[in-house]
Amino acid sequence: MKVENKSIHHILSMNSTSFYIPPFQRAYAWGNHEIDRYFSDISHIVDSERDDTQRDKLEHFFGVLVFKPETDGFASREVVVDGQQRLTTTLLLLIALRDCESDEEKRLKIENMYLKNSESTYEDKIKLKQVTSDWDAYKALIRKDEQLPSKVTDGYNRFLIKVRNSNYTSEDYVKALSRLNVACVFLDERAHKGEDPQIIFETLNSLGKPLLFADLIRNYVLLGMATEMQTKVFEDVWHPNVEDSLRENTSDFFRDFMQYKESKSYKVVSNNNTKELYAFFKEFIKEHFEDNKQSFIDDIVRYVPMYRWIVEVNQAVIISTNAEKNKVLIELLRNIFHDIRAVAFRPLVLGLLEYHQYGSSGKRLSDDQLVEALKVIRTYLIRRRVMRLTQGENRDIVKLCNDIRGNERLLIDAGAELFKLLSMGAFNLRLPNDSDIEAELKRTDFYNGLNKYSKFILGKIEEHRTKVSVDFRDSKITIEHVLPQTIDDNWKRELGDDWETIHKKYLHNIGNLILTEFNSEMGRKPLKDKKEKLSSSRTVRGIGRGKVTKC
Repeated sequence: MKVENKSIHHILSMNSTSFYIPPFQRAYAWGNHEIDRYFSDISHIVDSERDDTQRDKLEHFFGVLVFKPETDGFASREVVVDGQQRLTTTLLLLIALRDCESDEEKRLKIENMYLKNSESTYEDKIKLKQVTSDWDAYKALIRKDEQLPSKVTDGYNRFLIKVRNSNYTSEDYVKALSRLNVACVFLDERAHKGEDPQIIFETLNSLGKPLLFADLIRNYVLLGMATEMQTKVFEDVWHPNVEDSLRENTSDFFRDFMQYKESKSYKVVSNNNTKELYAFFKEFIKEHFEDNKQSFIDDIVRYVPMYRWIVEVNQAVIISTNAEKNKVLIELLRNIFHDIRAVAFRPLVLGLLEYHQYGSSGKRLSDDQLVEALKVIRTYLIRRRVMRLTQGENRDIVKLCNDIRGNERLLIDAGAELFKLLSMGAFNLRLPNDSDIEAELKRTDFYNGLNKYSKFILGKIEEHRTKVSVDFRDSKITIEHVLPQTIDDNWKRELGDDWETIHKKYLHNIGNLILTEFNSEMGRKPLKDKKEKLSSSRTVRGIGRGKVTKC
């Protein structure tokens, strides 16, 4: 490792050197605030240079740049391990200076000295190869083509306005860049020196916006590859099949993938524990993939589509080739992960889906067995939510992943096997029995106490009793109190002398609640009128038979 103090001007004016930002690094992220601060620092340096009364001219420390050198024919290439935001920002300023300069000779000088390199192997001899997501927009700025939407385009336009509104010349700004100092760390390209770019990157990333768990994993997997291989793997496999597919769910996917593979609970991903999880991840790769990163990539690509079935709501996915079974499976996954929001079950269900899609030892879980397994999980969750039980799920449910992997009893009766596995858990994971549920439903304030699940549960009761799907997610479908919340004299007569006690006891009980689209129209109407109105409802019990059964 070699550390040198240089100006940003010196770095960018090296004619035989090109710069390469690995394609998987984070896209350019500086916004107006960072660019305004950068331009203010440059302006102060210019003012100092132009002030004849100042003997000691102002300089500014611009942070650290980390490069790993590579030879590229007769030219040299510096792989940017850290500092791409600073480097890109300075080049955006130089592009703006070129485009504001009226003197053709000066424009060409800026372009040929800072923006292009005659030895560059990149398109149009561009000196800096941007990350994949910024490359087209950056090329358009260099070429003066039509601008493309991008953060780099926004940064360029911000500089363009500032340069045009200033009284400084392009020479003033270029001279200021020679006073903008950076600490350049040049890593030894010889592998035996042990200067792993990823370790250096991890050490330095404590400054600035913290990296996501997914960022650290991506860099760990790809940064050790040769630049050509990095580009190929990132653009052909990693970006389209992992990050672009999972998007904001990428970090959660890696955590759940680890949990499933190890049948072990890890903390929920947050900014506070990213590095802790990342340390576990590196050990995980060594243990399960023997540090073979290509094998890891091949494996996760298999799981991404199944994980998307879990975290996304998409009626068009194909889990089963049987259209009816496919519809049922989509609804069950939606119930578990979006209606009940049982995040703790993601690894376990991921394992069931793997068994269904890929099988084990040549045997695969059938559509029917997968349906039965998911139904048991849904029943388990509904019963526990009715009892207001969630303790232990995040920590302990994941331990069942080992029990389903290649479990041939699931092939015979998946529902019974899942029921057994869930019933054998610790007391805090218990599956409430019929007596527990009956007693709880008789006494609980179902309307208020279970308001997160009440429409869903009522909808599933209707569906189970009438075999007709109820769109409980429709905002027009609401919960109606048969016995109204405020009662008039007609209702008091219906209830009898003890109307006050009866009203208080049964008002918010599940037996007094139905789903209907006529809530606002019924209000305090008498029971006879409500029954007549509800007979035409598409959501209440008895739909399709022209009558309303007793609540």
